Amino acid sequence: MFIELIDHLRCINAHEDTWLVASFKTVTNRFVLEASLGCPSCSAQYSIYEGVADFTAGVEMARWEAERAAASHRKEELDAGLPAPIVESAVRAVRPGGRIVGPAAIPTPAGLTVLAHDDNYWVAQKAPEVITISRASR
Repeated sequence: MFIELIDHLRCINAHEDTWLVASFKTVTNRFVLEASLGCPSCSAQYSIYEGVADFTAGVEMARWEAERAAASHRKEELDAGLPAPIVESAVRAVRPGGRIVGPAAIPTPAGLTVLAHDDNYWVAQKAPEVITISRASR
């Protein structure tokens, strides 16, 4: 995982959006190969192993380990066989305005707007954060 992408990662637990604190174990040419990520709000811990952040929260993912390891430095996308909780956590982990690529075989998760699609994939964007502006009273 490219080191600058860590700033975009968020805790998957339901609480106010916050960054994750990283403790690096192995970094090569600005690519984080092994690290620990921690949430300052809820103390959740996640790991980065072989360049891939693991947000599975203990869900058994052995079926996808070989594919994940092979794709870890090329791309990130959702797999058609992923369980719904993992897809939902991926959407929660993407910051507002972020994009997700998924296979056409699975429906676009709620909270995303499809930007482009073809017979094989869709590209969707999470709604940007809306900041209200109001005139201050004098």
